[in-house]
Amino acid sequence: MTTVERPSASALNEAVKSKVILITGSASGIGLASARLLAKHGAQLVIVDIDATKCRAATESIGNGAVWKTCDVSDWYQQVDLFQWIVSQFGALDVVMCNAGIDPELASSLPDGHPSREKARGKVFYDFSQDEMEEGPGGKGHVLKAPSTTILDVNVKGPLYNLKLAMHHMKALGKGGRIVFVGSANSYLPIPDQMIYVTSKHAVLGMMRAASRRQDCKDAGITICLLAPWTTVTPLTAEILETIPDEQIEKSSPDDLAWAVGYMCSADAQLINSKGFWVQGSQIKEVEGEFHKLTVGMSSSQGNDWML
Repeated sequence: MTTVERPSASALNEAVKSKVILITGSASGIGLASARLLAKHGAQLVIVDIDATKCRAATESIGNGAVWKTCDVSDWYQQVDLFQWIVSQFGALDVVMCNAGIDPELASSLPDGHPSREKARGKVFYDFSQDEMEEGPGGKGHVLKAPSTTILDVNVKGPLYNLKLAMHHMKALGKGGRIVFVGSANSYLPIPDQMIYVTSKHAVLGMMRAASRRQDCKDAGITICLLAPWTTVTPLTAEILETIPDEQIEKSSPDDLAWAVGYMCSADAQLINSKGFWVQGSQIKEVEGEFHKLTVGMSSSQGNDWML
């Protein structure tokens, strides 16, 4: 793994000044910290989340001309309207950070007796394997309830829609652009208690690996990469982290992740395209290079080299 350095303030300012940057899920956590950093260095931020009140508060805290829109990222037509509004409003779209995500399965990892664990007990929304029953169709009586697809709707469909719309508008505008997927350390690691969440983040990794090698993206000057946060202190992880002593796990702050995003927005394209940046504590490490070594000499069914 290769350790990379945070960009200097001047380098980040030069790279993102006046750039139009969309960050989904940016009313809190990693998205908010990234938006605040990039706006501070001159970027035009578009804050997107599902809750209008949180969007408004986040935008006011960021300042620097940031604007906001609500959007359910799992809804294609809401995303279509969002992207069209940005392009019509600003005439540009330079960076799309696909950050919105949920992880209700975390509740099942909490200790017995914790209120959120008790609320989740026995429900497939929080643990796909639970034997929750429901009334079946056609008078079949009680049947085993199917796993919930809500995590996949937000964590996989959302980034997929982001990707398609970003590619479409960046190609039409003719200025290239950068797409940053927010995966997870769980894009690489198996976490048994979070099976569907892990599946969703593995899917995002696969999406980045495949899309970043597309010839149409290369021709259009679109670079695509992945942020892979280790345990980060955010509202999403707050309850589970309260149960783990600090000395047992190395944690990152949202600002640590924001600087990694700053690197992906400012580094030369060849240094970030098809790359994955694992952030643990304050360290940023590129991890896809080791995977790339395994694919040297391999080719796809179309005969195209998998390597960049």
